[in-house]
Amino acid sequence: MIEIKNISLKFKEGKNETLALNDVSFDIPECCSYGFMGSNGAGKSTLMRIISGVYKADSGTVFIDGEDVFDNPAAKSKIFFVNDETVQFTHYTLSELKEYYSVFYPTFSDEIFLSMNNVFKLPLNRRLDTFSKGMKRQAIVIIGLACNTKYIMFDEAFDGLDPSAKLYVRKAIAEHMSDTGATVIISSHSLAEINELCDCAMFLYGGKLLFARNLSDNYSGMCKIQAVKLGEEITREAVFAVSDAISSFNTVGSVTTFTFKGTPEKARELFAPFKWEVFDIIPVNLEELFVNEMEMMRNEQNS
Repeated sequence: MIEIKNISLKFKEGKNETLALNDVSFDIPECCSYGFMGSNGAGKSTLMRIISGVYKADSGTVFIDGEDVFDNPAAKSKIFFVNDETVQFTHYTLSELKEYYSVFYPTFSDEIFLSMNNVFKLPLNRRLDTFSKGMKRQAIVIIGLACNTKYIMFDEAFDGLDPSAKLYVRKAIAEHMSDTGATVIISSHSLAEINELCDCAMFLYGGKLLFARNLSDNYSGMCKIQAVKLGEEITREAVFAVSDAISSFNTVGSVTTFTFKGTPEKARELFAPFKWEVFDIIPVNLEELFVNEMEMMRNEQNS
């Protein structure tokens, strides 16, 4: 298990400080795929660098299987970090890159390396600086999986890949997890990719953790409401007067739709005075959850 405990980090540039992560805490269980979500600058990549021991947090600790990861080679050897840059070691060939990483990762598997490259069919003896961006990304994915660590992190794993290559990478990651029991952590701007690949996900906004949850849950803290009031238009102001835990409000004719941060039981209680002809509660999906959290954060900042 990876335990992220009260992680905070500021970046300093001259007299200016930027709070990149603000008291972030959650756990990543073993044998799962975990999605990191958030807009650009939310802190996803920074947190990944702290988890892998590249950055040291100003406060808080990351534990990998109970060991503090920072300045701990034994803990670091359990995790491989594929970052969002493809410029590292570009003067190497893929064969040379294989030899390099096999020195530092005793778990490195020649079998996985060859099997993966049979899929991607990359040239073994061409320098990576002659590869396209997508080929470089495929090369480091091959290396990452071949290192055969217990935990693998992919920062923007599918960036620069064409649709067919994305399918190959997604299939390769899924099969690797199934074969080895590895825990895979993926950051992505694509909610569809997170929803399809991941068992769990967390969402960062402005360096703060908004939620961390199992995606098989029914988002019990949030629901979408579709209600009908015949012969009367229900205004936004009237609904917000009942509760401010509302977002994505929309009215088309007699049908009112909005998202409520609360339980279905609480929604029925609060909005019963409107005497709706129809009041349906619909589970939210990951995209709606993401959009709702973003909207509510912006509303809080503007209030």
